[in-house]
Amino acid sequence: MRRESPTIKLVAMSLIAVTFCAGDGVAQQKIKLRASADEVGKYQKLELLVVVDAKYEKPFDPDEVDLAILLETPNGEKIVLPAFFCQDYERRTLDQGGGRAISPLPKGTPNGAARGANWYYPIGDGTWKARFAPMQIGAYSARARLIDRNGTIQSDVVRFECTPSAKKGFLRAGRNDPRFLEFSEGAPFFAIGQNLAFIGEGQ
Repeated sequence: MRRESPTIKLVAMSLIAVTFCAGDGVAQQKIKLRASADEVGKYQKLELLVVVDAKYEKPFDPDEVDLAILLETPNGEKIVLPAFFCQDYERRTLDQGGGRAISPLPKGTPNGAARGANWYYPIGDGTWKARFAPMQIGAYSARARLIDRNGTIQSDVVRFECTPSAKKGFLRAGRNDPRFLEFSEGAPFFAIGQNLAFIGEGQ
C-alpha cells in the first residue's frame, strides 16, 4: 500500500480550506426585504425597502448591480419589478453675506423667499427601494433578487394583502372609444379644459 506524504496531505487540506472560506465569503452576502405595510388598498402605493450589505461604486449601473423584486399576484401571475437606488437630501440655504449655512429653512418659508442659494446635502448612504400599486385583491408574495459580480442572491419571501379601496385605478385609452380616457375600473376621466359648454347624457 502506497502512503501519501505529509506535504501532499497538507497542500490538499489547505486547498479545501481556501475553497470553503471563499464560498463562505460569497454566501455571507445577504439582502433583506421589508414592506411598508402588511395591507395595502387596491391601486394604492406600497413601498418595498431592500437592505443590501454591499456597497457599489455605480449603483445606477445595471451592469454592476441589478436589483429587482419578484412578485407573485393572487392569480399566480409573475411580475419582475425593478428596484432603484434612492438618495435622500436635505435642503439648506447658503447665506450670501458670510457664507454661513442655514439648516433647516424656517417653517412656512416660501420657495425663493430666503436670501442666498439653495444647497442640497445627502443624508445617509442611500437605500434601495421599489414601489408597487396592486391591481388585484388578495394575497401577494415578494422576494428581492440581486445580481452582481459575485452572482445571484435572493431574500426571504415577504407577504402582503391587497384590500378593496375607493381608488378608480390608472388612466388609459377608453375601451369603447380610444379618443377618450378612462380609469382602470371603467369610470370616465374628464380632463380640465374640455371645450364643452354643457355635458349631458347625449355626450
